Amino acid sequence: MTEYGMGNGVSTCGDVYSYGILLLEMFTGKRPTDDMFVGGLTLPMFVKMAFPEQITDVIDAHLLTPSDDAESMNYERATNCMASILRIGISCSNELPAERMEMDNIIKELHSVRDMLTRDGNQGERDRALQSGEGSSTNIQ
Repeated sequence: MTEYGMGNGVSTCGDVYSYGILLLEMFTGKRPTDDMFVGGLTLPMFVKMAFPEQITDVIDAHLLTPSDDAESMNYERATNCMASILRIGISCSNELPAERMEMDNIIKELHSVRDMLTRDGNQGERDRALQSGEGSSTNIQ
């Protein structure tokens, strides 16, 4: 179901729904129109059924590829961050508009995910990213 496609008027709740679907699409690599979504199964339901124990089964494999043991801690942190983002996507795409997250809470949650990613990370990597300008585009205000 797409909120606007069903004839509903433009609203913040509809925007939140669309944002949630976008998050789920980006991190699962699946579209709401994929052939697998039949018989009432939707993208949000697909992710919710895997949450949290089998979340790595629904995350796009291209996003989670640890290359060696030294990156296993980063892999775990990345997995936790993606699970948090998918949780936000599920909450935003709730069928009932009154049960969806509000934008101020979405922003707070995304800031928490950002902080989780950068906390205890490799300071040298962060410094290089900031010097090269990569870090400036990731500032969420």
